[in-house]
Amino acid sequence: MKILGLKPLTIYTQPCKINTMSTIREAIELLGGFENQHVAVAIWCEDDVLELAKEKGIKCSRKRAREIIDKVDRKHDATMGISWDTISVYLDEYV
Repeated sequence: MKILGLKPLTIYTQPCKINTMSTIREAIELLGGFENQHVAVAIWCEDDVLELAKEKGIKCSRKRAREIIDKVDRKHDATMGISWDTISVYLDEYV
Protein backbone atom coordinates (compact mmCIF):
# COMPACT_ATOMS: atom_id res chain seq x y z
CA MET A 1 0.00 0.00 0.00
CA LYS A 2 1.35 3.42 -0.89
CA ILE A 3 0.30 6.61 0.81
CA LEU A 4 1.11 9.84 -1.04
CA GLY A 5 3.53 7.87 -3.19
CA LEU A 6 5.60 6.68 -0.22
CA LYS A 7 6.14 3.11 0.85
CA PRO A 8 5.15 2.43 4.46
CA LEU A 9 8.12 1.96 6.77
CA THR A 10 8.36 -1.49 8.34
CA ILE A 11 9.60 -1.00 11.85
CA TYR A 12 9.46 -4.46 13.43
CA THR A 13 10.76 -7.46 11.53
CA GLN A 14 9.94 -9.77 14.43
CA PRO A 15 7.43 -9.67 17.28
CA CYS A 16 8.22 -7.33 20.16
CA LYS A 17 9.53 -9.25 23.17
CA ILE A 18 8.59 -6.60 25.72
CA ASN A 19 4.97 -6.92 26.83
CA THR A 20 4.87 -4.16 29.42
CA MET A 21 6.53 -0.84 29.98
CA SER A 22 10.28 -1.27 29.69
CA THR A 23 13.18 0.51 31.24
CA ILE A 24 15.21 2.91 29.13
CA ARG A 25 17.93 0.23 28.87
CA GLU A 26 15.41 -2.34 27.55
CA ALA A 27 13.96 0.19 25.08
CA ILE A 28 17.45 0.95 23.75
CA GLU A 29 18.11 -2.78 23.28
CA LEU A 30 14.77 -3.23 21.51
CA LEU A 31 15.49 -0.33 19.14
CA GLY A 32 19.15 -1.26 18.66
CA GLY A 33 18.72 -2.02 14.96
CA PHE A 34 17.61 1.54 14.19
CA GLU A 35 20.74 3.53 15.11
CA ASN A 36 20.71 5.46 11.83
CA GLN A 37 16.97 6.19 11.75
CA HIS A 38 15.53 9.57 12.69
CA VAL A 39 12.71 9.03 15.17
CA ALA A 40 10.27 10.98 17.30
CA VAL A 41 10.01 9.57 20.79
CA ALA A 42 8.15 10.78 23.85
CA ILE A 43 9.19 9.17 27.12
CA TRP A 44 6.97 9.22 30.19
CA CYS A 45 8.25 7.87 33.48
CA GLU A 46 7.29 7.39 37.11
CA ASP A 47 8.77 10.81 37.95
CA ASP A 48 6.11 12.36 35.71
CA VAL A 49 3.40 10.56 37.69
CA LEU A 50 4.95 11.70 40.97
CA GLU A 51 5.19 15.31 39.74
CA LEU A 52 1.55 15.36 38.67
CA ALA A 53 0.44 13.70 41.92
CA LYS A 54 2.27 16.40 43.89
CA GLU A 55 0.63 19.16 41.82
CA LYS A 56 -2.79 17.58 42.44
CA GLY A 57 -2.14 17.10 46.16
CA ILE A 58 -2.25 13.30 45.89
CA LYS A 59 0.13 11.16 47.94
CA CYS A 60 1.72 8.59 45.67
CA SER A 61 4.63 6.24 46.31
CA ARG A 62 7.30 5.51 43.71
CA LYS A 63 6.06 1.90 43.56
CA ARG A 64 2.51 3.08 42.85
CA ALA A 65 3.79 5.59 40.27
CA ARG A 66 5.57 2.73 38.50
CA GLU A 67 2.35 0.69 38.52
CA ILE A 68 0.42 3.66 37.10
CA ILE A 69 2.93 4.32 34.30
CA ASP A 70 2.90 0.60 33.43
CA LYS A 71 -0.91 0.68 33.25
CA VAL A 72 -0.82 3.84 31.11
CA ASP A 73 1.52 2.03 28.72
CA ARG A 74 -0.70 -1.06 28.50
CA LYS A 75 -4.10 0.62 28.35
CA HIS A 76 -3.76 4.01 26.59
CA ASP A 77 -5.41 4.70 23.25
CA ALA A 78 -2.52 4.41 20.79
CA THR A 79 -4.29 6.64 18.26
CA MET A 80 -4.33 9.46 20.83
CA GLY A 81 -0.97 8.78 22.48
CA ILE A 82 0.01 9.58 26.05
CA SER A 83 -0.34 13.10 27.45
CA TRP A 84 -0.53 14.76 30.84
CA ASP A 85 -4.30 14.27 30.61
CA THR A 86 -3.83 10.52 30.08
CA ILE A 87 -1.59 10.25 33.12
CA SER A 88 -4.04 12.37 35.12
CA VAL A 89 -6.92 10.00 34.33
CA TYR A 90 -4.97 6.95 35.51
CA LEU A 91 -3.70 8.83 38.56
CA ASP A 92 -7.28 9.78 39.47
CA GLU A 93 -8.25 6.09 39.30
CA TYR A 94 -5.65 5.47 42.01
CA VAL A 95 -7.32 7.82 44.51
